[in-house]
Amino acid sequence: MYGRRRIGKSTLLRHWAEQSGVPFTYWSAEKEPAPVQRRKLFARITNADPGGIGSPAFTSWSDLWQAVNPAFQAQYRILVIDEVPFAADADPAMLSAL
Repeated sequence: MYGRRRIGKSTLLRHWAEQSGVPFTYWSAEKEPAPVQRRKLFARITNADPGGIGSPAFTSWSDLWQAVNPAFQAQYRILVIDEVPFAADADPAMLSAL
């Protein structure tokens, strides 16, 4: 979903995901380096500590998607990624990997 800032897109998506009855993961990108974003998204999807010992450092978005693929194949779920422009600004390859 794309549109002007501060009109309720995030709230609408969260409400829709909650009402769907399907497990979902909500993650909001921040203005930070892409490796940090990838580590935080992986942690959110897997319910891990993003700064924990052994926390994977993904060298690309493609590596992240390959790592989380089994979680999405094991159980149908919704992934809501908010503030996508922040992730794309940090690494333009994010959109093509997605």
